[in-house]
Amino acid sequence: MIKDKLLLKNILIYIGLILLVSGKIFIREFDNLDEIWGFNFARCISEGLLPYKDFSIILTPLLPMISGIFLKIFGTELIVFRFLECFEVATILFVIYKILIKLKINKSISLIMTLVIYFAYSDIFTFDYNWAVLLITLLTVYMELKFLKEEFSFKRDFILGMLVRFSNFI
Repeated sequence: MIKDKLLLKNILIYIGLILLVSGKIFIREFDNLDEIWGFNFARCISEGLLPYKDFSIILTPLLPMISGIFLKIFGTELIVFRFLECFEVATILFVIYKILIKLKINKSISLIMTLVIYFAYSDIFTFDYNWAVLLITLLTVYMELKFLKEEFSFKRDFILGMLVRFSNFI
């Protein structure tokens, strides 16, 4: 029963973060060149073009490939990219909140600190590799904190290692 309440509370916090973030992201002008640049890479991949062969790309293509899948499924529109951005930013904020909870900071203070971080960076959040690497790093920190006192587990440590390794391909 307690785990169900905690799960419901976490879901509500995550949905609240998505709504908060989407209120800022969807009204923003289309003037961020990193966003347009990333969208174009994903668009090219969704149309079947190969990175480095059919179009020039400077960064590693994992994030454009992932976002290209979503563009292929939901349509090649910048609004789809903005939806991905909402989920990415909300997930970053939620993981920050969960890390603060793991550090035994009061839940109310953790939520307030998470919101302060959001408002401090809300103008520069975009769906690009920098924020994706931050998300992977935060997930790694959270998992390390979660399993801090447990004994060695090859499977868990292997998954953590692969997660960190994927940050090089984003």
